[in-house]
Amino acid sequence: MMTRILPATSDVLNQAGAQTAGIFANGIGMWEAVTVASAGAFAAIIFGSYVYKTTEKERERTKRDVAAYMAEGSISTEDAERVLSARPPKK
Repeated sequence: MMTRILPATSDVLNQAGAQTAGIFANGIGMWEAVTVASAGAFAAIIFGSYVYKTTEKERERTKRDVAAYMAEGSISTEDAERVLSARPPKK
């Protein structure tokens, strides 16, 4: 059994459709816009993951370098601790 949309609801949907049609008047359909937005969100997630992974990799490399400098006696234990505890300034 199929339900029918009430006339008042139908009018509201038609008005909303008319307003939406103004946004997409240049030929871009609703599904194309959703697809582009989804692709953009996916790209942002991938890029964010890449940046996070790269940052963590560089942080680990710094720890190894500081440990090597400390082992050869180039820097003191206090200096190594200060380097490792430092964080970059927030933007």
